[in-house]
Amino acid sequence: MHSPNRSSILDDENSPLLGSMEVSSIQFSNVEKPKGSSWFVVAIIIINATLGAGLLDFPAAFNSAGGIAVSMIVHIILALLATVSFILLCWCADLRGCVTYQETVGALCGVWIKRICSIMMIVYAYGSCVAYIVVVGDQTDRVLQDRHYDVCNTWYVNRKFLVSVTSIFVILPFCYAKKIDFLKYASGLATLGVFYFVFLTVFQYYHRGQASDVKTKPDVWTDIFRVVPTICFAYQSHLSIIPTYACMETRNLRDLSFSTAVAMVITFTVYSMVGIFGYLTYGSKVDPDILSSFNVDNGWVAVGFFMFAVKTFLTYPVLEYVGREALESLWVEVFRLDPLAIILGEKRRRICFASFWFVTSLLLGILLPNILTVIRILGGLAALFIFIFPGICLLSAVFMLEDIMTENLRRIARWTSYVYIVVGAFLFGLTMTQGVETLFLPSESKNPCS
Repeated sequence: MHSPNRSSILDDENSPLLGSMEVSSIQFSNVEKPKGSSWFVVAIIIINATLGAGLLDFPAAFNSAGGIAVSMIVHIILALLATVSFILLCWCADLRGCVTYQETVGALCGVWIKRICSIMMIVYAYGSCVAYIVVVGDQTDRVLQDRHYDVCNTWYVNRKFLVSVTSIFVILPFCYAKKIDFLKYASGLATLGVFYFVFLTVFQYYHRGQASDVKTKPDVWTDIFRVVPTICFAYQSHLSIIPTYACMETRNLRDLSFSTAVAMVITFTVYSMVGIFGYLTYGSKVDPDILSSFNVDNGWVAVGFFMFAVKTFLTYPVLEYVGREALESLWVEVFRLDPLAIILGEKRRRICFASFWFVTSLLLGILLPNILTVIRILGGLAALFIFIFPGICLLSAVFMLEDIMTENLRRIARWTSYVYIVVGAFLFGLTMTQGVETLFLPSESKNPCS
């Protein structure tokens, strides 16, 4: 019986995306590993994955929390915890040579925790992708309406047609990426779009001046927690950090820490500038989507709408990749695929999963614009990925390395894991409660044709 040629099976196109422990344990000395990504490219990918649609809500979140001072204190604390969480996750991944988030959780916490994690990842990533489609549709309608186009009755500017065509040409090609570092080119372009948005927000402040109704303290002390869901959603890029780390040219925590530090400093600066200047410009009248507060008749603003739409489009493939990997992991476990079947069927599964993901999320995004209200609940899941799962992984690692860790190091690591688990549980409950509350508040669709 004719057997498949080894080199044809293991060429770059057909080698496994999954990186599961069973497959990665197979070593082939005659297969040349492709060159990995530099620390700079990794930093760009982290920036693009972190700076998403949450950026639009920062000024309104500052207003809800009671002003700039208290919001920035919470922002600093959560940003530091999120940054440390990146390093903890990659250190845990190194212990077992893992290359995905869910694989790391499974290697340290067991198969059932891994399955729960994979399901949560799929829900979060899919919901976020739908949200991105809705955000682009809202922004497109706003610009075209202000330019006096009939977006409901003119087919070529209708949301369903315009967003569908644009998504097919801009998003879909990136959805089939085999490795996450392929998105470095899109990430670079998306980062430029974010910098322009920051410039636009600062420009609006100096052009309009400061609003008169800017808060200096919260109305009640519990208001400070109203900024938490926005910050958690904004900094949730932990699902892609381990695949990104696995693609580094030199996989070590020193280079990863440097890339993360650079990315987080830039990300923190961007979020802070948009939050501060956006809030100072519009005060309590700021819209939850800061772009909706801008005057689109201004040419600079119109360009800003376009640039942020491009950025949103190019962030979609990162979350699609993460969700697709989690789906691949579940598929392999449910159908008990052996290593050879995983390798031979990888390309087919990748194309099928990516196509299904794209088509269904696009349909939901253009047909169900009010889904953004539900998506707010998904922001509560960010606390799981930033705090709870990393905390559990760290605690498991402490027990695994108990015999070789010093007493002081073991104590520090154990208490760090406790802090992350407790903080994560509190923030998860808080953000989910606030998300559910929004379901009972009156909301209006921004789709003029709904």
